Amino acid sequence: MNWDEIKQSIDTLDMAALRKFLFSEEMIQSGFALLLKSANYLRLKKKIAESLNVLDMALEKCDSAEKLIKILYLRGDVYLDDKRYDESITCYSLIIDLKPHDIAYNNRGVSYWELGKYQQALADYESAIKINPKSKIALYGAGEIHLRSNDVSKAIECFNRAIEIDAAYQNAKEGLERALQRARKRGQSEASPN
Repeated sequence: MNWDEIKQSIDTLDMAALRKFLFSEEMIQSGFALLLKSANYLRLKKKIAESLNVLDMALEKCDSAEKLIKILYLRGDVYLDDKRYDESITCYSLIIDLKPHDIAYNNRGVSYWELGKYQQALADYESAIKINPKSKIALYGAGEIHLRSNDVSKAIECFNRAIEIDAAYQNAKEGLERALQRARKRGQSEASPN
């Protein structure tokens, strides 16, 4: 079965037929790469349970650490999209244990952020930046946490670094503007007599 046939089936079948198709012999016999592509396509279509089912099939074909890492990344992304942050943290933590990577640290940082665990998120963003100093998303995330904790100068530094990497990065530009506004307000309040 090729990708176009799989994609057409995903797009046209109703949920019951799609589930039957996903567990068909043809789908089970698909190669590892097609299974991952199918799982990601299902994730993008917001068919979370089906995406996880296909990832389970891919796991059965997993014969290397590299393939396991790919499955864990995609599974973590599915959980992150579905707001199942504890489960996404587990996936990204397993990746970090196997092969530390800036994207895994960054995604786990996002999950911690969503759970309100800002110090753990900051530690992950900083780990991502150590591995890849050009990780604009990690710099942005660190900037947001510094701004949240009123460390405006560090926030400005992080946002500026993210913008240096990608001048069109709108989130960093907006973060920088908020940080600069806060710095101006602080300067005004410090200059005002009480």
